[in-house]
Order: sequence, then structure tokens, then C-alpha cells
Amino acid sequence: MNLTEITEENTPTPGEYLFYEPARTMVLCGGVVKEKNIIRALNGGTYIEAPVEHFKKIQLTRQEQQRREFGRCKGCGG
Repeated sequence: MNLTEITEENTPTPGEYLFYEPARTMVLCGGVVKEKNIIRALNGGTYIEAPVEHFKKIQLTRQEQQRREFGRCKGCGG
């Protein structure tokens, strides 16, 4: 797992998991306010509004992505 800086080109989308540096935890992105340069997120049920500099995007390697993929249930034929 690699952590990358958030730039104008790779802005996070709502529903994406981010790394929140001050608390050193993963948070769920709720939205980005570009005019104020802040990100709104949920950290274990707590609402956070913090500057973009406090967050990093999580990049998974191909092996990590494959481990997280799930097939369908047996009833669906997958």
C-alpha cells in the first residue's frame, strides 16, 4: 500500500478511503470543497473538516487488489 499526495489531477471522490495523517487512520471521504481547499470525511462516526494537506490517497498494489476482490455467490454461478 502506497500513500500519495492529493493534487488537482487526482482529487478524491466521495466514498473513497483516505489516510488522515493527524490521527493516523483511514477515513471515508465525504466530499471536497475546492474553494476552501478542505476535505470532509468520516472517521469512525466522527465528522472531520480538514485541509487537503492532512490527507493522502491510498494506492493499492496489484497483488493487494487481487486479494480484496470477491467472487459471486455460488447461486449466481460465479
